[in-house]
Amino acid sequence: MLNQNNTQLMIIDVQGKLAQLMHDKETLFSNLNTLTKAAKLMELPIVWLNKFRISSV
Repeated sequence: MLNQNNTQLMIIDVQGKLAQLMHDKETLFSNLNTLTKAAKLMELPIVWLNKFRISSV
C-alpha cells in the first residue's frame, strides 16, 4: 500500500525546450498533471529534479 513512509513522486528533468520537441508531449504533460494531483491528494512527497548548470567564469 502506498503511504508517506515509503512512497514519493519523483519527476526528473522535464525541460521546457526538450519537452516541446518530444513525441506525444500532450500525453506526457497530462500524465504528469494526473500523477501530481494524485500525489497531492494522497499527501505524498513530490520531488522535482531539474538540471541546473552553473557556467564557469
